[in-house]
Amino acid sequence: MNRDKTDLFTAGLNPEEDEALSIFGFRKGSLPIRYLGLPLLHRKLWKSDYSPLTDKIKGKFNHWTVKGLSFAGRLQLISSVIYSLVNFWFSAFTLPKGCLKDIEKLCNKFLWAGDLSKKTSAKISWKGLCLPKPEGGLGLRNFVVWNRALNLKLVWLLFTSTDSLWVAWMREHRLKRQNFWSAESKNSDSWLWKSLLSLKGLASSFISCEIGNGRNTSFWYDHWTDHGPLISYLGESGPRLMGIPAQATVAEAILSHDWEAPSRFRNQNIRDVRNILRSRQVLNNQTGEDSFLWGPGNQKSKEFSTKERGRLLDQEAPSNHGQRLCGSRTECPSMLSISGLRIWIDYLLKQDSPVGD
Repeated sequence: MNRDKTDLFTAGLNPEEDEALSIFGFRKGSLPIRYLGLPLLHRKLWKSDYSPLTDKIKGKFNHWTVKGLSFAGRLQLISSVIYSLVNFWFSAFTLPKGCLKDIEKLCNKFLWAGDLSKKTSAKISWKGLCLPKPEGGLGLRNFVVWNRALNLKLVWLLFTSTDSLWVAWMREHRLKRQNFWSAESKNSDSWLWKSLLSLKGLASSFISCEIGNGRNTSFWYDHWTDHGPLISYLGESGPRLMGIPAQATVAEAILSHDWEAPSRFRNQNIRDVRNILRSRQVLNNQTGEDSFLWGPGNQKSKEFSTKERGRLLDQEAPSNHGQRLCGSRTECPSMLSISGLRIWIDYLLKQDSPVGD
């Protein structure tokens, strides 16, 4: 173990124990610290915590090698280099709105001025630039939307990863053997955990389950039927009406009653659920374990993907589909590069194209 690269963190030691550890020659560390460039914190990030990210972006924009870039070159720098930088942070944190706004301002100013020190107003709003190219934008990613999208991977890991130390810790100390969908946020929870719980509604439209032996799937909260989560299909009174505990797995629900017996309920939804249980009464180890799937509708996969996720989230984001790149139809900025001019002309031509062309 390299002493120059290792810090020792201790807690609850008496002076004798602390002195005994000092003979190993390790530096004494103190929180908060950074790991792989990211701050290890349980609270919401402050400006001083995310300033290394914004400083790094400024450094890229102020470097002498980018001074001569054209509009197209600056656009490529943002869409490749800058997005690679922010993706690393987006995958680990829900960044504060102030941070996302700062990044947006830096990118917008660099794109239009090429120099952060110049006072040049943007010709088009950032929301307009983030529209898809067929709608007149430049296809850039909305930082707020993309941050939420990448956070969904952390939710996905809670369902699928079995060898992750982070997942094991979260399941043991945060979920405490309850289902993610039924978990409630507490005041004592960390900022990250609260952020993940706030994504439950969004994540539920992407994560579904393929039943094997039924032992790892929540009967009420996981999406394993064509009706979606059964707690939504039958309502909060469903567990009481059917006599199936809220935390029951699919296997436990199937074995808890004789579903072939006649039902006294006239509610069609309850009858539908009973029919599902009746058709799945034979579950054994030969069917294999349950597996979770990612994707909307019929585009489900056992692998996590960003393609459909980003597209669907973009649809949820506020969008000015009728906004023209240059304000009014005849108003074009006096200072516009060839690349920007081509985008403007293409957009206006599309607006004048007859339907069906």
